[in-house]
Amino acid sequence: MEKVRRKHNIVEKITFFIGLLLLAAILGFLIHDLLQDDHHFPPQLEISSSYDPEVKPYGYRVIVKNTSKQTAQDAEIDFALYQDGEEIENATATFMFLPAKSQKTAWIVFYTARKPSDSVVVRAATYIKP
Repeated sequence: MEKVRRKHNIVEKITFFIGLLLLAAILGFLIHDLLQDDHHFPPQLEISSSYDPEVKPYGYRVIVKNTSKQTAQDAEIDFALYQDGEEIENATATFMFLPAKSQKTAWIVFYTARKPSDSVVVRAATYIKP
């Protein structure tokens, strides 16, 4: 018995090699991504605040930047208002979801009268790594 060899036309050959090339590219990307150390580090949150005179009675604009490649979930940032060296009031800003390489803005409001020697301090920043 003779084996019959099937001849492939040019379209089948081109399709096969394009598919093979795409499969190799996807596998190469996934292996490269797996070997990167970025997935082992926790999210890095940069927090900045500034007095906002438009928010009454005494508001601060808060900007949170997630500079890492990891997502932070349920991020809570606690702020304390100090006047004359004593903690007078505190506030919490909650962000449900901070994607990688993103920035979110919030406002916190204190109800104590403003003084020139006021300080706003970030007491704690907590989050969950999904």
